[in-house]
Amino acid sequence: MQQDQNIKGFTLLELLVVVTIVMVISAVAYPNFSSWSKDREVRKSAEQVSTMLSTITASVQRGNYSFVQLMVTPQKDKIEILLDQLAYSENPSNAGLIRRKIWSLWLEGYIDKTNKAKIDEALDLFNAGKLEKAKIAFSEIIELDPNYVEGWNKRATVRFLLGDFYGSLKDIEEVLKRQPRHFGAISGSGLIHIHNSNFLEAYKSYKKLIEIDPQNGDSKRFLPMLERKLYGKSL
Repeated sequence: MQQDQNIKGFTLLELLVVVTIVMVISAVAYPNFSSWSKDREVRKSAEQVSTMLSTITASVQRGNYSFVQLMVTPQKDKIEILLDQLAYSENPSNAGLIRRKIWSLWLEGYIDKTNKAKIDEALDLFNAGKLEKAKIAFSEIIELDPNYVEGWNKRATVRFLLGDFYGSLKDIEEVLKRQPRHFGAISGSGLIHIHNSNFLEAYKSYKKLIEIDPQNGDSKRFLPMLERKLYGKSL
């Protein structure tokens, strides 16, 4: 069938070429590997290449081309592919798995190890309930990398918990400029609008959210309530 031979722009031949390229890289790297055996980073990289090769080969043999596509696609495009899958997911459990993958990729959107260390520090402060310090830490991350979406989103969450709803909404606006389908930010905006009794804007947020994530529990919980407040009945 055509669908089996060309999955979202990747032909079977193209996928096999990818596997071949990875094999060539492995073959070139392996002869030098013994002389670098004491280098932990090199060993780790070689193991990752070997694991990726095995996974790609097994996936191609099973006909699981969409998984291979995700593995060879840049991170930003991976997120868009997963968001597309989320929009068409009819199973809550499957939607939850996709959601967690997206969150992981959003969180890993840092540029270098320095930023990662700062993000880990900010998250530790947040998880410890040190919200004022966490806000400062996320502000520093935003200053370092304004395009890091989760910097804005995490600061929006901190500001929300501190009761700074205006500041939280402003951060959410920055998130949505960079990632219009950020379901976490959209859900947060809905909560703030409900808190402010701005039910029409809350309704718009959750209607948008359910288009992006049809299995989202917040939309299913709040939309009927908002419809009754606005229109006197659930639509």
